[in-house]
Order: sequence, then structure tokens, then C-alpha cells
Amino acid sequence: MKRLIIALAILAIAGVTYFAMEYDRTITFKDLPPKAQALINTNFEGNSPIFITTDWDDYKVVLSGAQKLEFDRDGDWRDIECGIAGVPVSILPPPIAAHVAQTFPGAKISSISKNWQGYDVELNTGLEIEYDKDFQVTRIDD
Repeated sequence: MKRLIIALAILAIAGVTYFAMEYDRTITFKDLPPKAQALINTNFEGNSPIFITTDWDDYKVVLSGAQKLEFDRDGDWRDIECGIAGVPVSILPPPIAAHVAQTFPGAKISSISKNWQGYDVELNTGLEIEYDKDFQVTRIDD
């Protein structure tokens, strides 16, 4: 009987820990990592944060201009969605900004995501471009 009670207690603790890790909670701008605050202040002037959440490994921010940003725990961006306004060029890796400007004149990058393989970019024309870590195009999809 004691073993059953101990097993149930361990199972309950594991369950609570799992759900606590997946729970998003609302925070304020000052609770963001300094890198994330600096990126927002520098590149999205005039667009104030209206909703910020965090869970165990990332931060999600919605700005008043309808931009959506996601940061890792250190404040490095993972995902930026800006819609038709376009992602500010100052945030983009220079090789990606140069490639898009040269190859697709007039197009804006509406969203960019960063992962362990490289970058996923979506243009305001609907075109999707994948880059590897060395900024070489690996796929273009319309």
C-alpha cells in the first residue's frame, strides 16, 4: 500500500511539473530579456507591446501594429511576423536582405523564422524561401 501511495505521489508531481512547463503566463515589457526589449525599442518605434506571454522556453509579443514576435529565453528572436508592412531590414541577416532585394525587387519580407537548419522567409507576394545556415537558398515555394 505504501508503494502505491508513493507511486501516485510521484505521478502527481510529474504531472504538475509537466503542466507548469507548458503554461503560458502574461508578463510585462520590463520582464522581457534586455536583448528582446532593445530589438523592439530600436526597430518597432511607435508600436507598443499589447500582449506578452512566456512559458518555460520562449517569449511571445504582440505589438500594436499587429506584428508578432517570438524570442528564446536569452532574448534572441526566433520568429517575426509583420504582414504587409514587412520585417524591418535592420533585423534581417544582411545576406538574406540583399538576396531578396536583388532577386525580388519591390518585395517585402512579411515574416522570417530562425531554426537550427537556417531561415524560413515569406514574402508579401506569397513566395516562401528557405535558406541554410550559410544563407544559401535551399528551397523556393509559391
